[in-house]
Amino acid sequence: MSDPPKLVSRVKNTNPFLNDYKFIGKVVSLVTAKLGGIELTAPQVMEIQDFIESLTTKITKTYDVATIQDRLVTRFVTKYKDASCMTRRPDVREWQKSEIGYNTEDNSRGTTSFNYNKDLGMFGNASPYDVQRYFNPQALVIKTSIVLDTKYRKLESGGNDFYSWDVVEGLTRTQGSSNVTSKIRDVISLRIMKTRVPFTASAQNDLGRMSILIDEFSAQSFVAQENRKFHFIGELTATGDFYEVNFDQFNEGVFNFNKPVTTFSTMSLYYGSPIEPISFDDDRTTCLLQPDTVYTATPTIVTQIPHKINTGNRVYLSGFTTSNPTADAYLIQALNNKYYAVTKVDDVTLQIPDLASSAINIKTVMKITSGTITVAANGTTVTGLNTAFDTDLKVNGSLVQYVYFSNDGKTFEKREVSLPQTPTATSLTLVAGTSSAFTNAFLYYNTTYPQQNINIYFDSKRIITCMEISHIAPQSE
Repeated sequence: MSDPPKLVSRVKNTNPFLNDYKFIGKVVSLVTAKLGGIELTAPQVMEIQDFIESLTTKITKTYDVATIQDRLVTRFVTKYKDASCMTRRPDVREWQKSEIGYNTEDNSRGTTSFNYNKDLGMFGNASPYDVQRYFNPQALVIKTSIVLDTKYRKLESGGNDFYSWDVVEGLTRTQGSSNVTSKIRDVISLRIMKTRVPFTASAQNDLGRMSILIDEFSAQSFVAQENRKFHFIGELTATGDFYEVNFDQFNEGVFNFNKPVTTFSTMSLYYGSPIEPISFDDDRTTCLLQPDTVYTATPTIVTQIPHKINTGNRVYLSGFTTSNPTADAYLIQALNNKYYAVTKVDDVTLQIPDLASSAINIKTVMKITSGTITVAANGTTVTGLNTAFDTDLKVNGSLVQYVYFSNDGKTFEKREVSLPQTPTATSLTLVAGTSSAFTNAFLYYNTTYPQQNINIYFDSKRIITCMEISHIAPQSE
């Protein structure tokens, strides 16, 4: 495939119009027209440019612009009608000598009455931007970087089989968007950086390769036998719970488009191993902050689906609230939107040591009743001294479901309250007896942690893909 035509300034003579893109462009345009509209190749365009820029100024003293133009067009039309002539470089001096018969070594400065506006009209009313884009598009190429982060992907699409983002110009960040700093049109190439993906069984293959397809650009891509399309292919290297994917060995991680991609508003990534589709583990779900262990030394959460993470991995919690968000605003702010290292208990249960050892001491949200209590071992009747069970143990007019006994305020025993009942100020009935006796002890109850679903994100399932987009700069307004 030929390189795109380029006109590069290489001043070889002293006459201005012989180095002007408009004059050279008009010659190219007329040669193309006389050849029946067949588009010239990049080497042919470069040959015409080289030839014209090699002319000396004396030719402008001998002929007017129209004659020079006609003779140049005639020469190259004759040449390109015979494909065999392509193998021989043009002899500028011989042509100039045959046309005007003078010593071509004399490069003295000449003058001309050439009028740009009157004599040139390469593309009619085309702007200088259009001329440059046609003959020297590389001068208009700019590069824009983009980060595709699966944590901020569009939640309503993909999830396991592909990830998608809206491409947004500007710095307004929202869930489901990826931001760029400039308007992107007419994309000519993409370059992908080295990345890391979480381990998944479907990514394993004997070739040790992974492919990535950008669905919006699939019309121009590699196409495999199984109708799998892709733009990039990289080498996999296993590193613990992850794969490092390096694209540099395969066309330096670059995909060039045959025709510029005019515009796009979304980017969707599909992964292959390298041909078969890859499905990644879920990267987020909801969880419950367990009320029966939340007041112990290590808070525990139970996920809605198997989490598939290991001890030491991090999770990101959000959406936590309490039954009294105004009073517990400090706790809600401290607990939400933060990462925590976890300890794996089983496939759905995780402990969060940092939550217990940090300043966010969740035991402080427990409410203690007034007075002290006494209950016998295996007893189901709680007797209070200076207590107010009939008012303290009601939340929004309803009796709480669980109470917690403690002798020291550090360790707790949970028991379910027998419902329905109307407790007195000093007497309360339990469903089952306590395992040990409590004397002059404290009774706690929970008004803060309802059985709510908290959002949990698994950071070890995150994929961050960085790309460099090469595109043609839009015309200034």
